[in-house]
Amino acid sequence: MLAPVLASSLTTFAAFMPLLLVGGIIGIILRTSHGGDLRYRGLIN
Repeated sequence: MLAPVLASSLTTFAAFMPLLLVGGIIGIILRTSHGGDLRYRGLIN
């Protein structure tokens, strides 16, 4: 029972891991929980 759960979890992690490597403003947007965070960081008006 552990093997299928572990395999699916690792597959999902591997699929979304490259999104964490994106740089610049797009990378910051991808890593924030909501766009309102960007105003406090001074990245958007």
